[in-house]
Amino acid sequence: MKLTICDKDNRMYTHEIKTEVITIGRSSSNDFVIPVDDFSRQHCVVTVKNGFFFIQDLGSKNGVKVDSRPLAPHVQCSIYADSLVIIANFFQLILPGGKPMKNELATEEIRLVKPPLK
Repeated sequence: MKLTICDKDNRMYTHEIKTEVITIGRSSSNDFVIPVDDFSRQHCVVTVKNGFFFIQDLGSKNGVKVDSRPLAPHVQCSIYADSLVIIANFFQLILPGGKPMKNELATEEIRLVKPPLK
């Protein structure tokens, strides 16, 4: 199983899921390193428990959005293969079984795909 991050130019970064906790960020100390200035050194963490996925923003500068909703820092949120997860404004996190969607920069079309949670 792999996590994939797709940038606005459709470049793909992948990480083999080998542990329950995957840290994501710019620093080489992370499990999934994205060497891009938009990412904080310690940006977010994805947790896998019993086949379910969760994401938590670690207080990053450019944040994490799930289905167009910004996450509060240090609050864990469930995510699914069809969730639109945007990290650092322009990078889509794709879970196993998920597909890349048009980048959030095409905001009107993306918002029609997945309305914000209420």
